[in-house]
Amino acid sequence: MEQMTQSLQANRQWLKTLFSRYHEIGHIRENFDRLLENHYGISNERPVATGHQPVIYHPGLLFKNHFTGQAARQMGTTPAINLVVDTDLAHVNVPVPAYSHGEPVKTFARIANEKELTFSAFHPSHEQVQAFFTFIREHITSLAQDRITEAFDQYKAAFDQAYRDGSSFVDALVILRNRFDAWLGYPIRDVKVSGLARSFPYWQYIAFILQHIEAYRTAYNQAIEENRRKDYQPVRFMHQYQGWIELPFWLEDNGQRHSVYFKKQPGQFRFWAPEAQREITLSLNGTTPEQVAEQLQEHLILYPKATTLTQLIRLFLCDVFVHGSGAAEYEQVNNRFLQLFFSMDRAPAFYTATGDLYLPFSDDMPDLKDVKADHHRKSKWLREAHRNPEGQLDNRLAEQYKKKKKAIAQKMSQENQPERRKDYHHQLQEVDRQIKEELKPQIEQVKQELAHYESLLEKQDVYFERRYPYFLYPAEELTQENFREHLRVKRH
Repeated sequence: MEQMTQSLQANRQWLKTLFSRYHEIGHIRENFDRLLENHYGISNERPVATGHQPVIYHPGLLFKNHFTGQAARQMGTTPAINLVVDTDLAHVNVPVPAYSHGEPVKTFARIANEKELTFSAFHPSHEQVQAFFTFIREHITSLAQDRITEAFDQYKAAFDQAYRDGSSFVDALVILRNRFDAWLGYPIRDVKVSGLARSFPYWQYIAFILQHIEAYRTAYNQAIEENRRKDYQPVRFMHQYQGWIELPFWLEDNGQRHSVYFKKQPGQFRFWAPEAQREITLSLNGTTPEQVAEQLQEHLILYPKATTLTQLIRLFLCDVFVHGSGAAEYEQVNNRFLQLFFSMDRAPAFYTATGDLYLPFSDDMPDLKDVKADHHRKSKWLREAHRNPEGQLDNRLAEQYKKKKKAIAQKMSQENQPERRKDYHHQLQEVDRQIKEELKPQIEQVKQELAHYESLLEKQDVYFERRYPYFLYPAEELTQENFREHLRVKRH
């Protein structure tokens, strides 16, 4: 944690410098401080935060919470914050293992979102939810692994209770994941992005962006351009069309998100969402940033896109943000943007944290890295056993056979008659046969192990799927020790 402490101190100094240059940004931070304390019970001593959509977590996602929670605890400021990104498009589609005709297979349990609603507006029916969980249980039962079925049944019972207590489907997922974090020993405070998106300091930041939209767009697009690689770019450019600038936000309309464009005119802010066929014009009655923010808050619902959200989190809600590994590339764009837009000499540090824990299909289920390493090592040993069999024997026995082969080879080198040389060659082959006979039990054992490894690797997408729901894992698999052992962390 020494590196985290250093990053924390450096980021705080970065923010202090920023706030001294941009008093409006510092004022927004102060308002967020009051919001979190008054509405969420979170003090302004909150160094570390993470976040994700309110999906059904797999263990790889839990590593972020593990690292964030442990970091907050070791720095003496618990709980950490987890931003629940319920403003994203709802997507419920989890892999489920099963056996079919004696073969391991992977299928997917889904809940359709035909209207393309955000998580905050997504409320599947009771029948859809029960069908979803019934599908999962029917498939995992075929595994004949009682530990997995028992883990699922415990989760389902807790989910049903949360449902009966009045929680929505999405809220129940969040509540149970939050309980699991607390059970692991690091309480995390969940904050919904949909709630923040209706708060006054959030709209203050949007007003700040709109007032500086040209400079914002220039820095944003430059940061994307600098992080492009050939045809790949991690973030979309902010496009401009006939004077309309595409915003890094979504317009929310009846639970759906739409791209939105902005045009600033004297005394007016205009917003245009072509997909929703909506155009909103605000006549600005006041000139102060607070008055502009109030009018925006009253007439619009804008949800942040990914980059804008983490800008907001890193500027106003924490001192160090922890991503999953998949977000590292777009956050590099954010780093460069923050540096360019605010004319800073560097960007604040962030972390990525992830790891892999695989579902225990058997009591002795190996780790994928171990399978690949052992397969490589044993394959090499088998090749060597055929090429140089005496080299695979223990030293005493190998020395005996080497002496025997050396004596035969010496006689062979001194023999001129072809028939006698041929006889000595047969004697060497016989010694090799005897050596291989010595190795036969070991060779057969290695072949069996290789066959087992190959059967696992052939079905790697089933046996080593990292995205199986965490509630299929027996409690003894999801422990602090396992999270610590498999955690992969990187500072950026």
